[in-house]
Amino acid sequence: MVAVEPKSEPNDEQRIAQQDERDSMSVIFPDEFVLRSSSDLVSYSVKIRPRVDQISDPDLWPNDRDLALGITYPPTYPDAAPMFDIESGHRSSLHTIQEQALLRDVSNAARSEAGMPCAFSCVQAARDFFLGGGLAQAGISLLSDDCLAEILSFVATSKDAVEGISRALPLFAGVNKADVVWKEVCRQRWREKWGFKRRWESAMDGYVQEMQLRIPEHKLKTTPKHYWFDRYHWEEADCSRCEISADELCSISFDCRRWFSEQPLQWGSVVVMEILATGLRDSLAQDIQFNMDGGTHSEIPWFCTLWWSITNGEVRLKIRTRTIDTLFQSLRMRRLPSWGWQLWGDDFVFRSTDENGMDVWEDYLSHIVIQEKPEWVPAVSIYLLSIE
Repeated sequence: MVAVEPKSEPNDEQRIAQQDERDSMSVIFPDEFVLRSSSDLVSYSVKIRPRVDQISDPDLWPNDRDLALGITYPPTYPDAAPMFDIESGHRSSLHTIQEQALLRDVSNAARSEAGMPCAFSCVQAARDFFLGGGLAQAGISLLSDDCLAEILSFVATSKDAVEGISRALPLFAGVNKADVVWKEVCRQRWREKWGFKRRWESAMDGYVQEMQLRIPEHKLKTTPKHYWFDRYHWEEADCSRCEISADELCSISFDCRRWFSEQPLQWGSVVVMEILATGLRDSLAQDIQFNMDGGTHSEIPWFCTLWWSITNGEVRLKIRTRTIDTLFQSLRMRRLPSWGWQLWGDDFVFRSTDENGMDVWEDYLSHIVIQEKPEWVPAVSIYLLSIE
């Protein structure tokens, strides 16, 4: 509302604009318009609630059929904003909080058309308030942004949920990038992915550093306003990266397996010499760590990498195992849907292990099936092999 100066007087242009709009409103809303005063200050009201046959959802509207928006022009209107009040029947059907929320939406409509006649837009804003579920949302809409952000952080635990709630309840649109909201979204998203502990600790360290920059005496103009929102989208983009750096490679532990087993395939009591069994069921070593000196470390003594290097997007290495003296391998890189890393070549496949116990081989092992031995495949009895 705008305070009116007692000695203010409208000029001719303002007086004509006020009279024209008053007359227009009486024509647009012939049944809803009620003139309250036209002497010192032009004042009238317009009933907000539509006729019964025009209401599709009665729950959105108050029961008071006489509920009206009161509009009073200050002397210098439309250069000054109009003043508003709520008229109701003998007993108001709106709570004080609901009235305040309604008047806030109406005032925002007037503010958006500052300097112009805005009465019609304000009446429409009042009706839109109810059509948009304003009665139910009024209590929430008067909460502070911090409170709204806390509420949104509890109900929106994914990117899609944040966007959906913001569309359905526009009052959350102003806080849908808040740190408290996206911190929880990040936690829920990352906990299902490889490397959650490492990623979370790194993000928390970055957040602490930014909060220090937000302290007034250290505040920088380039400090991001939405750290967790930006971090979420950075991680989403990074998970599509298919090349790993040497430093990152050396910070990860790997589980190494062979595509095919070195042992003959066994079907029941017979051994098939011509067919190789999968080697993905058994790990050669589950704790392989690459070192910057070009070697690897593992508690398994018979598995080691004599040297390795990253060249043209591949990890090239020389491997020694219990059954292989030396074997050169060129391992290609790829990012898994779990955000883990896979290095694979013709014989070996490495996958980054997870400190939270995630099964990093589930996608491969879940597709392994045991088939009946085809008749055309020759077999040798296990008993005969033991005699030999």
